[in-house]
Amino acid sequence: MGLVAIAPSFSPAGGASPWQFLAALMITPPLHRPYAEPFLVAEWTLRYEIIFYLLFLVLLKSRSLFVVLTLPVLIAGMVSLSSTTEEPTNFWVAPYFLLFFMGMAGGWAFKSLPIGRPAWLLVLGLAGLIACAWVAYRTDITPLLTVAIGLVSTIVVVGAARAETGRPSALARVFTFLGDASYSIYLVHYPLLSISTKMLMPVTNSPYLAFLIVTGLALAGGIGCHLMVERPLLRRIPRRPPGFGRRAKES
Repeated sequence: MGLVAIAPSFSPAGGASPWQFLAALMITPPLHRPYAEPFLVAEWTLRYEIIFYLLFLVLLKSRSLFVVLTLPVLIAGMVSLSSTTEEPTNFWVAPYFLLFFMGMAGGWAFKSLPIGRPAWLLVLGLAGLIACAWVAYRTDITPLLTVAIGLVSTIVVVGAARAETGRPSALARVFTFLGDASYSIYLVHYPLLSISTKMLMPVTNSPYLAFLIVTGLALAGGIGCHLMVERPLLRRIPRRPPGFGRRAKES
């Protein structure tokens, strides 16, 4: 943000007003059109995540209120499959809300459903991801395709989680570590992809080689951010507020 304030040309949107700066800092939903992320292109996903976190907070307090609040969200997600809206309404009428419910369904399936052969479930999900990638490569990513990607991704997660239950392996530990680092990877991958792509363009004409290099750099940068920034910060945060256990016993 500081870099954009000094040099607006570094902004994906070509600059940022004070209101855009505040909205990006607070990760609020977009309220105007046309809208472009002024600092981090991937921040649009964080704006949905904040809504999901708030809904989970409501769920912890009141299930009935959770149902009341999530019903219009579910309807908006379903409406997005058959209609298009303009900015900023399209933020609220979007298929991404349906992915929220898929995640909840995946968690319930993992804990409650008997899955005899999770490896087959994992293979099915991976095959679905490959099919979705092929469709996305040949066409535009539509709301229906977004939901399909979310569905097969949920199947992959449930199958993989079930497959490794009680049988930890070296590969599982690698993916667990990548999962721990995923948020840092998410935050830094786009700037690293952008910078490394610009640096590689005059060097190589092979898109496959460029893909491998920029992907490796993005992963390495995200993992480095996780190890040097995120993990040390998390160690400084107490797992529970001081006196939490004592107050619970007293109550």
